[in-house]
Formats: sequence, structure tokens, C-alpha cells
Amino acid sequence: MFKVDEYIMCARNGVCRVIDIVVPDIKRDNNSSEYYKLQPVYDNKSIVYIPVNSDKIIMRELISKEKAKDLINNINLIEDLSFADDKVREQKYKEIIHTYKCKELIKIVKTLYSKKKKSSVEKSRNTTIDNKYLKVAEDYLLGELSISLDISKEEVENYIVESMKRYA
Repeated sequence: MFKVDEYIMCARNGVCRVIDIVVPDIKRDNNSSEYYKLQPVYDNKSIVYIPVNSDKIIMRELISKEKAKDLINNINLIEDLSFADDKVREQKYKEIIHTYKCKELIKIVKTLYSKKKKSSVEKSRNTTIDNKYLKVAEDYLLGELSISLDISKEEVENYIVESMKRYA
């Protein structure tokens, strides 16, 4: 069970702060289940209620500062993704994003950063699909790493890019 004021990763909502644990006044059924009252960190106008016992919605602790640093510093050990065709690529991006795991998300980000760099040299562009999933993967990944490392999303992005340059 998460604690009040703890930061967690919550599917589709990204990084959230647990504001409270409540039994809502309005219930769909007559049970008195507890709910996490969550505030998405990067959308502070929203409040989300998730059942404490939910097994349908992915919720987990954020990775530690040490694990975040280790992940970025060892980015060279993470293989780029490769796909047979566009349909397979889009399906795989969706699967990876729905894990909400940093190590998986960084595969998309690393692959598409490398592809973007390569395409600028070759005068080509990332596809719309690539750009769409890069944005989603960056939002989740940079959001979580930003909180874990206690730095801005921009600083996390620079940290990742610099780490990739060291091994290029």
C-alpha cells in the first residue's frame, strides 16, 4: 500500500503524488473500498481516484535515484529496437509503453534519438508513428526520472543525450 505524499507511477496518468487514501462518498456499489486520491505531477489541475486494491491499473513505486542513474549511465548496454515493418513497430511501441517501466521506455527513446540523429545526417525524417510514440515514451520516462533524480525533465533529457554521446 502506498503512503500519503509518496510519488508513484500510475498507468496513463504518469507520475502521481498520493494526496490521500479515502472512501468516496459516492460509490458505484455498496462496498466501502479505499481509493488512492492521486494528483498527476505534470497535470496539477487533475485529481484521479484509483481503488487501492485495483489489479486492473498498473501502479508502482518510482525507481530509486541509484537505479535511475545506473539506467542512464549504462544506456549503451540497452539494445536499439528493430522491426520488420511499420505495423509490427507500432504494436511493439504500444506494448512497451503499456509496461510503464523505465528500462523498457528507454529502449524507445534511445532507438528514436539514434534514428533522429541518423536521419538528420541522411536528410530523412522520423515517421509520424515514431514521433507519436517518442513523445509518449519521453513523457513517462522523463517524468519518472525527473522525480527520482530530483532534476527537471530537460536536465534528464540532456543527461540521457550526453550518456549516449559517450558511447557513440
